[in-house]
Amino acid sequence: FGLFKTAIEECASLGLPDITLPTARMAYLLSHAQDTKPKREKINTSNQKRERVIDAALTSFDRDGYHRATMDDIAKLADVGKGLVYRYFKNKEDLLRCILIERTAHFFEDINNAFSLEIGLAERIQMIVEGWINFIHQNQELYGLIQNIIPVDDTNTRDIFFDQLVNKLPMLKERSVALTHDDRTWISEPNFETIFIGSLGFVD
Repeated sequence: FGLFKTAIEECASLGLPDITLPTARMAYLLSHAQDTKPKREKINTSNQKRERVIDAALTSFDRDGYHRATMDDIAKLADVGKGLVYRYFKNKEDLLRCILIERTAHFFEDINNAFSLEIGLAERIQMIVEGWINFIHQNQELYGLIQNIIPVDDTNTRDIFFDQLVNKLPMLKERSVALTHDDRTWISEPNFETIFIGSLGFVD
């Protein structure tokens, strides 16, 4: 049909009042015509469904306990087929590991920001503590998984979280030591555990 439109426009520009076309040719063109309607942009719902699965898993783990929750329960709660759940995650352990890694990303970004600002060490520690409190408040189900130290393959949820901490915040120990040169703050032999994990532990 786009061909007809182009032909009409061309004839009009040439001043031709009439267009004739043999019936056989018309039938041929119609039978081979492609629908040229603008296609609606496909909305990628794959990520949305994956997020629904993660949300459902967190709810199911919190409500039923990690060990009692099943992939069937999660699929039902997410309103998706179980096959779709397994398309995203190999098993329940893989799902839990992905949750721990993906849903803590923003927290580590905030911590990195705290260490990049031109403020003293005390202010940075305050930002870390406030960030951890906000994380707990906004992610209570996830926080429960971390603190319950649930076994996952050959490790556990708390170790996965702190492994992520080390991976996402490279050179944090060295950066912490460097910040003690601030004139307003002095810590004797500062180290990673006392400054960072100690701050998180205090909140816990």
